[in-house]
This record gives sequence, C-alpha cells and structure tokens, in this order.
Amino acid sequence: MSLRLAIAALFLAATTPAAEAQSVQVGFERQVTAEGIEVGIWYPATGTPVHQRLGLYTQDVVPDALVPGGKHPLVVISHGTGGDFAGHVDTAVALARAGFIVAALTHPADNWRDNSRATRIEGRPIALSAAISYMLQAWPGRDAIDPDRIGAFGFSAGGFTVLAAAGGKPDMTRFADHCAKHPAFFVCTLLKSQPRTLSTAWPPMTDPRIKAIVVAAPAIGFTFDRAGLEKVRIPVQLWRADNDQILPAPFYADAVRAALPIRPDFHAVSGAGHFDFLAPCAEPATMPQLCASAPDFDRTMFHARFDTEVLRFFAEKLNRPGLAAIPDGTRLRPYAACYAIVGSSAEGSPVIGSTWQSVRKDKLEGRPIWRIVVHQRLTNGRFDLRDAFALDARTLRPISLTTTRDGKPHAELSYGSDRVTGYKFDRQRNRVAVDQAFTSPVWDGNLFGPTFAAMPLAIGKSFTLPFYQYDRGLGAFTVAVTGTEVVTTPAGRVEAWVIDAGSSVDRRLRYLIDKQDGREIGYSSPQGGQRLGGACAGLE
Repeated sequence: MSLRLAIAALFLAATTPAAEAQSVQVGFERQVTAEGIEVGIWYPATGTPVHQRLGLYTQDVVPDALVPGGKHPLVVISHGTGGDFAGHVDTAVALARAGFIVAALTHPADNWRDNSRATRIEGRPIALSAAISYMLQAWPGRDAIDPDRIGAFGFSAGGFTVLAAAGGKPDMTRFADHCAKHPAFFVCTLLKSQPRTLSTAWPPMTDPRIKAIVVAAPAIGFTFDRAGLEKVRIPVQLWRADNDQILPAPFYADAVRAALPIRPDFHAVSGAGHFDFLAPCAEPATMPQLCASAPDFDRTMFHARFDTEVLRFFAEKLNRPGLAAIPDGTRLRPYAACYAIVGSSAEGSPVIGSTWQSVRKDKLEGRPIWRIVVHQRLTNGRFDLRDAFALDARTLRPISLTTTRDGKPHAELSYGSDRVTGYKFDRQRNRVAVDQAFTSPVWDGNLFGPTFAAMPLAIGKSFTLPFYQYDRGLGAFTVAVTGTEVVTTPAGRVEAWVIDAGSSVDRRLRYLIDKQDGREIGYSSPQGGQRLGGACAGLE
C-alpha cells in the first residue's frame, strides 16, 4: 500500500479530538538534577499537544505526559557556548516522535545566563556524563530507557564535548599557534577574554555508555590530531556548514574529519552558516545574530533534511544487536488483491474508495525483479493515484517508480546505488526535478505492506528501515511486530502478523500481514484504514 493513500484517507476522514489524542505525540518535561544541571526531556507519548514557547523557539508537546512503557534508546544533547537545552528542540522532537527518549542539558557556567567558565571546556564532558547518569539512575521515567542504546548529539562546543566523551583527547597547546595566526577567530577572542592554562594534559573522561555520536560544526577541532582521536571507535556523523564564519574551514570540522580513525558519515551543507544548526527561531528578528540565515538559505527546509539524517543515523547505529535487517524479497509471493478503503476504523464504517494491488515477478534486462502496482481511487472522484514500482528481487531496493494522478504523469524516479533522480509535479502542476543523494541504502517510502512482509517477522522484533519519498525526502520506517491475530477475510480465516509501523512524521498504522504467504491483509488507525474487499473494476 502507498503511504500517500494512508495520508489521503486520514485527511479526508473526520478526525475527532479523541482520535487525535491517540496518535503519536511528544511528551516534554524540564528537570533539575541534584547537581543543579537543567535538563529538558522529550519522549514518545499520547495525549493532546499544546503549542508553547521555549526560549527563542516553539514546540508542540504534551507537557508532563506519562512516560511510555518498553525500552527506548536515549540521545543526550550538548549545546554550544552560551546556549541552553532548548537550542535543538526540533531535532529532539523528531527523535522523540520516532521512539527515542531525548535529554538536553544546559551546561553549567557555559550558557546564556552564565558563561563564566566557557573556556574551561573540560567540564563539559563531565556534565554530559552526569546528565546520562541522572537519566539512568534518578529520572522518574528511567525504566523506559535501554542503557545499552545511548547516543550523543553536540553542536559547536557541544560537538567538542561529545567527541571528548567518546574518547577524544585534545592538545590544548595547539591554541597558541592557531590564535597567533588567527587572532580574530571566535575561539581566540573568547580565550583572550577568559584566559586559561594551555596544556597537553587531559583528564580521563571517556563515557563507554555512549555508542554513537552526531557532531555538528565542532569547536576547537584543530586541537585533535590522529593520536587525539585514536580512541574514538564508535560511529560518528559529522556536519560542516560551508559558510561558517564563526568556526571557518578548514580548522574545525575538517580537522576532525581528517583525524578520525574510522571514516565518519560526513555532510557538508552548502550555504549554511554556523548557527543554521540551531532550530528555526519563532521570531528571527528578536535575535538575528543567532536566528538569521543568509538570504538564499532556508533554515526550516534544511532542518527537515537535517533532522531526518540525524534520526536515520541514530536509528541505524542504536538498534538492538541482531535487529538491523534488510528486506528479503524471497519472502514474497505473487498475488493480486482488492481492498476497501474505510474512513474510520470503527466496525461498519463507510467505504470511501478502493485499492488494487498486484505483486508479480519479472525481469529487467535479465535482472530478476518484483513489479508491484498500487492503484487507489476514492469513490468521490477526488483522488486517483497509480504507483508502478520495479524492485530488486532479492533486497526489494527500488529501481524505479512511475506515478500517475488522475490519469496524468505525477512522478517518475530512477534509483541508483547512492542517488535517486527524476521529476515530480507540485500542487500547482509545476514540474520539479528530483536529485537526492544518500549515503546508505534506502527503500521507497511510498510502499508499506510488501516491504514489511519481506522483513524477518517474529513477535517482539522491531526494525528501522531508511526510505526516500519524493514528496517528503529521506526518512525512516520504524516497524514493530506486536503479536498475531486470526482475521476473517473474503477467502476465509487467516492468521496474521500484527505490525505497528510508521515514520518520524506520520501517525502510526496497525498492519496485518498474512503469516503464510506474506500477503498484505490491510491496515487500521484511529482515523481510517483499508481491508480486503472493495470494488476494483477499472483499476489495474
């Protein structure tokens, strides 16, 4: 089934406040540890969200919501010099909506209220580790955290912080030569205003609980050489702003990239300034030095991609051992089926449309493939969409997608090993080029059921699968097998896997997959769904 059908059905169906309250939301609370460290905490939740201001930013959260059951990965966030816990609120919310618990600390004496010890940077990794200890040992919701799946995100001085916590050892004597050559650089003017002893000595502060780090525009990267980062052996995602006037290339992110012993997942952001890694501000004019971007740089659009890539990285690297999986196309069987689209999950709810789905084997230039067609039509005539997928027979990785809407071309994509190209039409029927690079394999995010059916399904298993959608970009499915159920279908009673599935930006869906032949039986949500049946005459 196409993801966009789910969106269309949910959009057209009547949504009640009670149903909305059951969709995946984000809980939020602010805590202060016994040591006086301020911590903002985000986590998956249910309830009715409220729109609230958080410093320079805004968020839609359920304040003080109940912490969910189960075990969730933890990501701790370290802000830059003079910031606070709120600076990466959009990233925190995106992670929490995808099932992570997120804890962002305000660094003592290096924040906007008090930056009296900003150059005593060795205190930062210690505070980060203290925040992790608080979350595992003292936070009231600590039972929901999986202590074996902890990641850390850091921006600017926070980027340095997470590198040090991951085993990095800087040589602070490198400041002397660096600042002699570049006295006007921010880090040099800061050091001049707050002098400190520069030494090769560095206290041990590696935190082995951290299993992966995201580093954005790291401060004082020049203090690390190969020996200094030799012990950083966990996965690293590294970001550089190409128009960074605060920490300019090649002395910061580039220096870290060159010194890391294992190649990082590296991203260079064309046109971005240093502070573009901060969340988009609610009112940029109130603090333009932090909130304003270059005229030709859209911070909001960038953060949609940034948050998706950060989520993808942590989802891949913090997955439980053995649960990372690639779809296996040999698990599929050819079939064709008709489904009735319903506007509500309630028994006896009206049928508002039909879906025809066919799955068949074929060859493309001698290469075994699956051809999957999904044709969806609403009875009111307002929606008619046909997707034709060509997928690798073994891995289900996409080869091509051709989409028509209301009988007219709507999108055409061609997938390569590291890039998807093609075109799409926007709402005004303007043709828009598609050219998206990716650093690891992706699947097509407009195809749910067959993709899930090709996973090694078993009760209690969960998976994360990166995808690309031409209308939304890169993202990640999270899939959890919650049980089995005997389902009555037009052909009789069958036993089905029950799957909770969705992505970081969509409501969760409850999928049913036939245990015997992998056929998609249907899906449901509080807002609508589809089931075997329907009237598919004229659909193919």
